[in-house]
Amino acid sequence: MRQHPRARRLARHGQPDSVEELTRRNCICFYRNGELFNRWRLFHQGQQREVTVSGDRAADDGALVRHWAVQGQGIVYKSRLDLEGDLEAGRLVDLFPDARGEPSPLYVAYPSRRYQPARIKVLLGYLEEVFG
Repeated sequence: MRQHPRARRLARHGQPDSVEELTRRNCICFYRNGELFNRWRLFHQGQQREVTVSGDRAADDGALVRHWAVQGQGIVYKSRLDLEGDLEAGRLVDLFPDARGEPSPLYVAYPSRRYQPARIKVLLGYLEEVFG
């Protein structure tokens, strides 16, 4: 069985043993509300762990940050919702599968509460089920 190029790159550089080791890795950061988001908070093994990371790339475009990660340019901290397909396809690897990132609000805007098309009801039901 052939190994995906991202998995080969991870094998070559080694998987981090701890969240704290991310400070010594090339991480891809992004700008959130005009500020560099480089303080990553993870809840791992019953503890909150926060690290300040750095890397050779940063952008204010989440799609570009995801693209760089898929290309193997570094480690990224993004919403699982955004990366799920890449994780399932093996294009990305979850380095800490038993860890959770900090919660992030998700808003759904739609025109009317009175009339909800079936697709909106299904979407809202799915989001409630997945994110509670």
